[in-house]
Amino acid sequence: MIYTGIPLATLQEQLALAQAALFPLSRGEAVGAISTTDNKITFVPTTVESLQQHIRDLMAAIALLSGGATPRKGFYLMGGKGL
Repeated sequence: MIYTGIPLATLQEQLALAQAALFPLSRGEAVGAISTTDNKITFVPTTVESLQQHIRDLMAAIALLSGGATPRKGFYLMGGKGL
């Protein structure tokens, strides 16, 4: 796992940041760079799909460190006899 050795608090912080970035990215409002008087931070462009995968990976790592199982994908049962 790529998150081996990273503290739980750090993973939770990164998850919150990634989730906060998802909506603006999906609306096309992604920022490429932020600068202040002394520093300039440049971000590598990403896609909604790759950010969603990153969020899923973080959630799985957090679940493992928290003593839970890996999150599973849900599914819906629809239609058919007896359902």
